[in-house]
Amino acid sequence: MTEPCGLLQRAYDACLKTGRTQEEQRKALRAVFSEMVGTMHANNRENCETRIIDAFHESDYVGMSHDRINPRPSIVGLRDALPQVVLASVVANVGERMINDGDVEHDSEARHYIDVEILLMCNAISGESMPILHEASKCGVLFGAHHDVYSMEDDVKQFKSAYAHSFVSLTETHGGTMHPSMYTASLDQVITAHDYFVGKNDDEWEANEHVSEKWVDAMRNHAETREQKDRVEAFGAALEARLLAGDEVDYANAAIDVVSGELVRSVEAILKDESPDESVEDDADDSDVKMITVKPDFKAVLDTMLPNATNGEVKDTDALLEQIRKGMIAMKETVELRKKVSAMPSAPAVTVTLDANGEIPDGDVEMIPAHTVFEIKRGKKAFEFEIPVFKWATPHPHVPVIDDHYIFRPMPLLNLLQALVGNEKAYLVGHTGTGKTTFIEQVVARMGWPMIRINFDSEITRMDLMGRDVLTNDSGVTTSKFVDGVLPTALNGPYVLCCDEVDRIRAEVSYVFNRMLEGNGLLITEDGGRFVSPHPYHRLVANANTVGQGDDFGLYQGARPQSQAFLDRFTRWLNIDYLKAKDEKKLLMDRVPGLPERFADAIMRYVKEHREAFINAEVLQPLSPRAVVGFGQTLANFLTLLPDENKASTEAFEVVILNRASPQDRAVLKGIHNRVWAVSTEPTTTEAE
Repeated sequence: MTEPCGLLQRAYDACLKTGRTQEEQRKALRAVFSEMVGTMHANNRENCETRIIDAFHESDYVGMSHDRINPRPSIVGLRDALPQVVLASVVANVGERMINDGDVEHDSEARHYIDVEILLMCNAISGESMPILHEASKCGVLFGAHHDVYSMEDDVKQFKSAYAHSFVSLTETHGGTMHPSMYTASLDQVITAHDYFVGKNDDEWEANEHVSEKWVDAMRNHAETREQKDRVEAFGAALEARLLAGDEVDYANAAIDVVSGELVRSVEAILKDESPDESVEDDADDSDVKMITVKPDFKAVLDTMLPNATNGEVKDTDALLEQIRKGMIAMKETVELRKKVSAMPSAPAVTVTLDANGEIPDGDVEMIPAHTVFEIKRGKKAFEFEIPVFKWATPHPHVPVIDDHYIFRPMPLLNLLQALVGNEKAYLVGHTGTGKTTFIEQVVARMGWPMIRINFDSEITRMDLMGRDVLTNDSGVTTSKFVDGVLPTALNGPYVLCCDEVDRIRAEVSYVFNRMLEGNGLLITEDGGRFVSPHPYHRLVANANTVGQGDDFGLYQGARPQSQAFLDRFTRWLNIDYLKAKDEKKLLMDRVPGLPERFADAIMRYVKEHREAFINAEVLQPLSPRAVVGFGQTLANFLTLLPDENKASTEAFEVVILNRASPQDRAVLKGIHNRVWAVSTEPTTTEAE
């Protein structure tokens, strides 16, 4: 099969390329639409212009009044008036039809399909076909749409699938050969084709790693030139990084974290007097640092990924390479410093002892690879660094209980472990019910690390945090004694201090933390200026629903704007989102093994819609994983007690979800339940077994 033409590539990029702003993507879509129109014969274009003029004249949505739009009566005017979702649907539709009909060799083949799309849009505009109502639109409809919104989204997905198929067809994978075009395609194209190929073999490609390995091995075995081999290795690294991230759109983030992790491990190896993977000349100056070079075709791919992967902090590949260069120079300077330090008299090593104190048992600390502690199978390489694991003679009262069914998300876990090992101050932010506090508890639980949790609110005072004088009676004599608050208690021992809902504290009180957040201990002026030095294994982690700038969502009354001086002392910020649907379903099935899978599927459909309504502020009632499990447990109980499955489902929904809702939320949630709740009457294969 002939390689797809340039217009198809541009259409693919316009519809599916990530990292663009809305305006940039709209501009790209308009450019591709114009290219497609440019392939039309003059007669066809003239017919389309005439039909557009007629459609605008007949339309109830085009005009001069405030509730109408007034585009120019031309193809360009139509293009500029189309909402972005409709424009993407048109471009994707033309591209998919070109591929399905085999017209991919020349850009001009788009002329067979673009005029059809324009005429279909004109039918919707003139009222000949049913328009789609859209409240956010000025004219009340999705202008130019001639079928429902969901199928528009499917148009883009199907185009991606068809485009991938056109590349897969270039490859005789079953015959063990790989078409040369796979070595000249962009990294993005090869990954898309890979996903299509693996998806054909398994509906959930992430679970079918051997198929993915077969694809990579086929490319590796038939790569002939050095350049082809380098491209295969880059492709393999991107797949590995994406598996670590657990989500397709995050694989660039994962790749950068893997690179930074390797750099950290190299520096740690130097400080431990070990040799890094690649030797560095001790006596070379900065000019001798060997710079990394990136080939032009790979650079174009990286330039598109980096701004999105780093939230705009790294603009392009050149900026990243400059940071790597500075890191390599710093590594060399560290080697030189180590040489100087090694010539000095050595000081005795500091040994951390965990002494018993009342109900606190004795204990030791062992350094164990993170992937061993957390039983990580996929993306294992990124978790090769060692973490402290506390071994207590008897159960420690402040170590949380391990939940064997808890599901860790790789990237938040990697970031929090790095923060704990490096004594960085981490701030976790996410909607209520995403499990921020539970995540912290389960991480430290597996490390045996004691945790002190303090829940913040507007009534928390300096005395609660620092301590206060209390009166005691000693043999009939009244004396004053200073009792430590939460902060000195947490600093004195090997505790992870969890500051829960930290955005609820009054800003003037939060200043108490500033010195402590800098790692400089605590000075208690109320107790005669007593200084509390931090324990070597003291750590601090905070979580909140907001980033400390007040409630941006209208959902978290009481969230206060915090001082930037306070927030700036947190050096690692983690976004915690809800579990993926497949992970939350697994959690539900593990916690409620008696629940039939078809009911678990129905619950997850409802959960998706409920949370979308919550995030969009359509309802104020959140839905946490705890509530989801409660829903499942109650439903499983009712299914055993009531003979009617529909009655059992309705009662469970009432007592777990609906009865706690406000009158406004109740109407919305009941509507969602009625719309999405559907349970198969036939048991699944798993249930039957």
